[in-house]
Amino acid sequence: MAVEVADAIPFADDTEDSAYDVEAARSFFIYLIHANRVLIEFGSTFTAEPVRCTSSGERSISR
Repeated sequence: MAVEVADAIPFADDTEDSAYDVEAARSFFIYLIHANRVLIEFGSTFTAEPVRCTSSGERSISR
């Protein structure tokens, strides 16, 4: 039961406002598929190395 809402209705008992926009759900699902492909393609090859700036402004890679 949600405590953030004063008059929370359990999910199983909620029968009001049950409109479902099929096209919006399908569009969102397609967006998630594309985002997943991008993250798989570019996320696995990205390796970041921490860079520290010294007091003189020079950058040094810490290992």
